[in-house]
Amino acid sequence: MGRHDPLIDTMAGNYRLVARLGAGGMGEVYKGVHGQIGSKVAIKLLHAMAARDNSLQQRFLLEAKAVNRIEHPGIVKVIDAGRTDGGRPFLVMELLEGASLHELRKEGKLTISEACRSMVDVLDALAAAHAAGVIHRDLKPANLFRTREGRTVVLDFGVAKLMANDAPVRLTMTGSAVGTPHYMAPEQIRGEPATPSVDIYAAGVVLFELLCGRRPFDNTDDESVMVGHLERRPPPPRALEPAIPIAVQDLILAALQKDPAKRPRSALAMRDALRAATDGVASSAVREPPSSASIPTLAATPSAKAPRPSRLRTLALVGAALFALLGVILIVYAAKRSRADRAASEPTVAKPAVPVDALFATCAQLVTIDPVGVADAQHAAVQAAFFQRCAEDRWDVAVIHCFVTVTTVVDLARCIGALTPDQRDRLESALDVKPKIAESIGDAKSMVSIQSYPSGAAISIDGVQLGKTPWAGQLPLANAIVEFAMPGYKPRSASINVRGDRPNVLKVVLIRARRAEDTELSSPYR
Repeated sequence: MGRHDPLIDTMAGNYRLVARLGAGGMGEVYKGVHGQIGSKVAIKLLHAMAARDNSLQQRFLLEAKAVNRIEHPGIVKVIDAGRTDGGRPFLVMELLEGASLHELRKEGKLTISEACRSMVDVLDALAAAHAAGVIHRDLKPANLFRTREGRTVVLDFGVAKLMANDAPVRLTMTGSAVGTPHYMAPEQIRGEPATPSVDIYAAGVVLFELLCGRRPFDNTDDESVMVGHLERRPPPPRALEPAIPIAVQDLILAALQKDPAKRPRSALAMRDALRAATDGVASSAVREPPSSASIPTLAATPSAKAPRPSRLRTLALVGAALFALLGVILIVYAAKRSRADRAASEPTVAKPAVPVDALFATCAQLVTIDPVGVADAQHAAVQAAFFQRCAEDRWDVAVIHCFVTVTTVVDLARCIGALTPDQRDRLESALDVKPKIAESIGDAKSMVSIQSYPSGAAISIDGVQLGKTPWAGQLPLANAIVEFAMPGYKPRSASINVRGDRPNVLKVVLIRARRAEDTELSSPYR
């Protein structure tokens, strides 16, 4: 039996909490019943820990202010607000029955046409929100709810941005990159001022997910997801779900443009385009098969009879087709037999195998004459020979010395970095008798590229300053912790395992530091 929820049967204003419906980032949602008239509502309470933070309390109440600006059936209204006896702020909202689009997608209960119609409802609600000066900033399937009547509504304006020109409201946020990484627009990730276009981008991600069963950038870690939004192209939706109409795919890809100016100009424009595409789906792809009653019976209408072809003519056509197919088969067989006969008559010339020792001896002899030329010409061959020796577990110093002499000139790191930990241990043991060679191995480096969003961050390793991003240079083959610092952004660190057998690229997204002016609402689109 589960643990009893201490809030059940407690009061939130005039409402008794009777069941827990769910929880989100800032609060918990309960079903409430009015103590006198019995009306049922949804009550959202701020988390107990968050209720101790005055700025988070203001953010919580900002949701009520945001949604009550919007007059639209697709936006759940806040009926009342208050505090519990324990001091926790709460909002009273319309109680909905149905399921979120996230739940419906996971259960496979959304067809293409249904998903498109739901998003038409969402975009219609967003258009009303934008017209009222409100940007949602956290649109995702979990925040979109489809009622039993088939109406899709937008929930959770907890991180909404007001664009009003009335009295400024100042709140302290945890950073400018507000939202859920999988649905954030590139400019939102960079911490730039939010505009309605961030909701259009998120709507494109949501529609992509509902139709394809996955998000365009579906990595498990937030860093890779945000880098995907910043610089990678999303896969074409029809490559994942061929049944998606071309017009719908084009609209999704337009909404996912990195440049806000290239996206649909408004939620209203995207709604109209999707509605047109959905009408096409409804009239063709989702057409019901005809019933037997609707199929005309030709025998009942003599004038509608189709002329019956001659049976002899039909047999003649079938015979001709079979004869032609047999001819094609014979031609193909003859061509293959001719090629096989020619190959059998030609002498087979075996390619002589180059012994590993001979290859190393040749390289060792030539390296004294032209080190750079030998390295450039023989590098791939030396690598192959070196790895063959590793596989044979032969670690004699002469071979290792020859390898180091030749390949240090260009890219020693590529070979050493490809060794397994066990092979590296064996190599180091063999090199113990030759300290000078071991020192060369220890100094092996590989090219590394380090980028940050935004660029211009100072980077360092073990207190040694490397420069500013974007940065490229040689680093030793090892695991390195890179420190990032930039005025106005939170300092952070990231690790990279520098290897020689692959490109070494480190990309991080910097988050703005806390500052009060991040949510000043005195100017539009701030």
